[in-house]
Amino acid sequence: MNPNLVRTKALRILLVDDDDEDRSLLTSALLKAGVCNEIFQVRDGQECMDFLRGEGGYAAADIRHPMPDIILMDFVMPRMDGIRAVRAIRENPALRHIPIIMISGIEDNDKVHAAYAEGANSFLVKPGDYDQLLKMATSLQEYWSRTVRLNRYADTL
Repeated sequence: MNPNLVRTKALRILLVDDDDEDRSLLTSALLKAGVCNEIFQVRDGQECMDFLRGEGGYAAADIRHPMPDIILMDFVMPRMDGIRAVRAIRENPALRHIPIIMISGIEDNDKVHAAYAEGANSFLVKPGDYDQLLKMATSLQEYWSRTVRLNRYADTL
């Protein structure tokens, strides 16, 4: 084996964002940067919890949803915001191992503090243009696919 060859594993990402355009741009950048080969998209924290627990619209007995390797979670959303969703994930023993990266269009120290206090693993500010978003996605790929060893003990929910 070539010692200079670096192998990466494409990630399964659950993208939680209520803004259609942001979800589309994030998905495009993540795929282009090679961060993931599967992206599941939901619109808010409540739908995120339904997806993760196989409830609501995700409760069909014949459908098993893959456990995401990482959750990218918007901060401000209707029904259940990102902070409440992080809290619910961290309180669930079957889900608490999943890394959560909070994303927001606004840099606010109170938001950053609240995200980390509830158990988020990272907090990113959404860049204003696509080139910067692609750079952020490339950084995510470098860190989460090449550097970190993820806890992948469950394949499906």
